[in-house]
Formats: sequence, C-alpha cells, structure tokens
Amino acid sequence: MNRDLPLRAIPFIVTFIANNPAVTTGKASTTYIHLSSVIGCRVSRKHPSQFRLVVYKVRESKRYDFQTQSPEAAAEIVREINKAAEPFQGLAGGGGGAS
Repeated sequence: MNRDLPLRAIPFIVTFIANNPAVTTGKASTTYIHLSSVIGCRVSRKHPSQFRLVVYKVRESKRYDFQTQSPEAAAEIVREINKAAEPFQGLAGGGGGAS
C-alpha cells in the first residue's frame, strides 16, 4: 500500500491515502507520531523506492511501509526522519536502530 508521508514538526503526521477508497470520500486515516517514538527508519535494499518506519506504540513496536516515486525521494525522507528523531534517540520509548 502506498502512503503519503508529510513530515510536519513534532509530532509529525502520517496520512494513509493511496489505494484507499476513503481518500475520495474524505475519510483518509491519519496517525500522529512523536519523534521520540521513532525506533528506526531505513530504505529497503530490495526495493529502493520503499522505506520502513518503525515506531514504539504503547507496549509494542509498529512498522509502517511506504512507497515513494523514486529511490532518491525515499532516501531523502529517511534522512529527514532520522535527522529529526536523532535528539530523541536513547529516550524512553524511542531509540535503537531500524528493524
């Protein structure tokens, strides 16, 4: 599933839009993720235009897979997320590498 990833400040907002009939009806789902919850983010080696974001939610980690228009776009998004989350690494609920 393709997902649009607009990154806006702290917390950032993830809107799930592609291949989702709710988009055309205006009922797309949105998730708010605080940067301190980011465990890791990396580009897929097998599919370089895709990337994975792993976040800590309550008692477990949650993985979000995203697809971009190009490998360059995926690398840029991953770089920005990791850069923004860096000050929070090592805090309770965050930190560590991508899985």
